[in-house]
Parts: sequence; structure tokens; C-alpha cells
Amino acid sequence: MAFLDKIGSLAKNVSYKAGEMIELTKLSSRVNEHNGKISSLLTQIGQHYLVKFEAGEPVDAEVLPLFEDIRTQKEAIEALNAEIQAMKDATAAAQAAAAEQSSVQQPQPPHGASVFCGECGAQAAPGKKFCSECGGALPVQENLFCKGCGGELPEGTKFCPSCGTQV
Repeated sequence: MAFLDKIGSLAKNVSYKAGEMIELTKLSSRVNEHNGKISSLLTQIGQHYLVKFEAGEPVDAEVLPLFEDIRTQKEAIEALNAEIQAMKDATAAAQAAAAEQSSVQQPQPPHGASVFCGECGAQAAPGKKFCSECGGALPVQENLFCKGCGGELPEGTKFCPSCGTQV
């Protein structure tokens, strides 16, 4: 029976301690809430005097170095923001240039495909615009070819049927 009494006493003690911890947590939370409000009020006071300093109004000599430091920090932030914007602009320009170059490449037939001159009939190397035998203009390839595998793409295709590359 003494064992059960000890367990009952221990349970009451644990319950009391848990209730005490909950109450301490509530009180600590209220203290933190008040500290947050004080911090907010101090920030508002600082903002008030910073506006006066920036407007050229006199400020106490003790806080003048702090305001000068704030000015220096703001200038550094402006310079960093300009650098960030320049990087974003460069990235956007690079993306626009890449978008211009479609995943479909025009008149490059697959490696080894023959092109024949329409004037003299001579075989010309792929990718050439003029015949090396007669100087005549070579026919323009109307077919589209996949940038990924070089396979011919049927008109209106959104994905290469050979390798799955998006057109």
C-alpha cells in the first residue's frame, strides 16, 4: 500500500510542477510581448529623430555618429541593390537571347546528308549556301531538324519523335 501512496504522491507532484511550468511559460510570454512593444516604440522614436537628422535639423552630438553610420549603411544597401538589379538585368537579357535561339535549328541537315546544286547538279557539303563547282545558290532546306539529335521534324511538331526534345 505504501508503494501506491508513493506513486499517488509522485503523480500529484508531477501535476503541480506541470501546472507551474505552464504558468511560468504564460508569464514569460507576456514579458516577451511587453519587451516587443518597447522595442517597437524605441524604433519609432529612432525613426522620428532620423527623419529630423535627414531633414537637416540639429541632433544631439551623442547620436550623431549613429545617424552617420545609418547613412553609410543605407548607401551600402543602395549599392548592393544596384548590383542585384544589374545581375537580374543581365540574367533577363541572357534568357531573352536564349529564347530567341529556338530549340529548332533551321537549315542544318543531319550529319552526312547530301545537298545538290540546282544549276549544275554537283554534290555540295551540308550547310553550304553556294556551290563550289559553279557558284550557284544551293537550295534552302525547308525541313526542320532537332537540335538534340539532328532528326528531321515533321511540320507542327512540339517534341522530337526521335529523342523527345521539346521543339
